[in-house]
Amino acid sequence: EKEAVKYMEEFNAMYVKAIKAGFDVTDEEVDNYIADLKKMSDEAENADDVKKVIAQFDSEDEYWAYEKEVYQKQLPIQKYVESLESDYVKKPGTDVNNESGTKAWNKDLDKIKEKAAKEQKYKKVKSVKDIDNKFVK
Repeated sequence: EKEAVKYMEEFNAMYVKAIKAGFDVTDEEVDNYIADLKKMSDEAENADDVKKVIAQFDSEDEYWAYEKEVYQKQLPIQKYVESLESDYVKKPGTDVNNESGTKAWNKDLDKIKEKAAKEQKYKKVKSVKDIDNKFVK
């Protein structure tokens, strides 16, 4: 549970950072990405596993609608992270094309995510009553 909360805090914080940095995504970009995902899932070696995941939804259309919602946030984050990585590799002595360079970049990215989540000052709540009413409208 702790890791899931951390992941969601960092995910949402990175989305905020991405949007504030000017990274966004169009409906067309998301639709194209989803179309590519559909094609890849049909052709994947584990296509049966993908079908099992899709079967957890009421319909395949519901599954892909859910994925579209996810990628409307994920794609701006990806663009933002790509820009951060691009800046990172411009630093002298950095190379993400080898294992140690990749590990160093991932470590820096983890720090960026942690900092972004701390900046959001998330508060844990026990019930809806604990949520500031400005978020419940």
